[in-house]
Amino acid sequence: MNPRKPLGVLALVAVAGALAFPLMPSSDAAVAQAPEAVAKSVVVARATASETAHELRFSGVVRAKHAAKLSFTGPGRVRRRWVEVGDRVKAGAVIAALDRRGASNRIARAKAGVRQATEQLAQGERDHTRADQLAAERAASEAELESAAHAVSLYSVSREAAQVELDEAQRMHRDGVIRSPFTGTIVRVDAEPGEFVGAGQSVVQINGDALEVELQVPETVLADIAVGDIASLTLPLQDGRRVAGRIESIGHGGEAAGRLFPVVVSLAADAELIPGVTADFVLSRQANSGVTVPVSSVVDAGDGETTVFVVESGVAQRRSVEVAQLLGVHALVTQGLTAGEDVVSGGHFGLVPGQTVQVQR
Repeated sequence: MNPRKPLGVLALVAVAGALAFPLMPSSDAAVAQAPEAVAKSVVVARATASETAHELRFSGVVRAKHAAKLSFTGPGRVRRRWVEVGDRVKAGAVIAALDRRGASNRIARAKAGVRQATEQLAQGERDHTRADQLAAERAASEAELESAAHAVSLYSVSREAAQVELDEAQRMHRDGVIRSPFTGTIVRVDAEPGEFVGAGQSVVQINGDALEVELQVPETVLADIAVGDIASLTLPLQDGRRVAGRIESIGHGGEAAGRLFPVVVSLAADAELIPGVTADFVLSRQANSGVTVPVSSVVDAGDGETTVFVVESGVAQRRSVEVAQLLGVHALVTQGLTAGEDVVSGGHFGLVPGQTVQVQR
């Protein structure tokens, strides 16, 4: 047995290995040259322009634009009421009336007082004319002439006072009847015929046909709304039905921090709503704009840096981007990409910047 044989076999193996890989570079050189030598198969997607929007909602309650509690200006006993809850009335329609016999008697007395004062004034004017004629003939003194003129002045004042009394009596008589100030619906009855009511005590309540919603909004949305803007309202308790409205007014908020501002939205005449219904004011606000890419294309490069691989002329290049939010299976990129660019969405493993890629879509 030849003891040197194993050594010769090992030497041949070593020489064969050296001849088989005569050009193998060092590990660092291999990493640097791999992108140029190997075309990696990747899946790409195109960055798409996008603008996202979100909705702000502010709740309110539908109310009548015109609502009134109708009452008498003076006390009295209700003689008659012509309406019930739910009745439709037109502007000027008679609603209720007091027992006005006292007011009628006062009118009669006032008219008598006016007639009396008128007769006294006429007699005083005749006396003054006669005194004036006598004074011209030196048959009446200057004092008598002045007395006649003074009497005319007093009678004139008395007649004016009597007329004021008549006007007041007629006003009280008129105020003994309540008329509808506008067309609407009776929503409440507070007094019955025969009942004694005081001045200003509610007899009926009426709502007009026009409807509106008052909402409270924060200062941050004031720049997005203006008087006259079309407003979209949602009825959350009526299967989300939407109705159109118009911003009528924007009020002033309080002085405290975080104050809210009242916004009144008038509703269209065909909204088919009733007061008391809950309504949400829906304000669509444009959020971040940018491009969307598949979430799978976004790579965390470490140290908080977010990147994507952009394919340019068949070569993958790493690029830093800013992702604003996730939109389902897509990401909204607001910086670092433009619409139309191709990004790698699959096949990232082992991919290095500057590597030639074979694109699949």
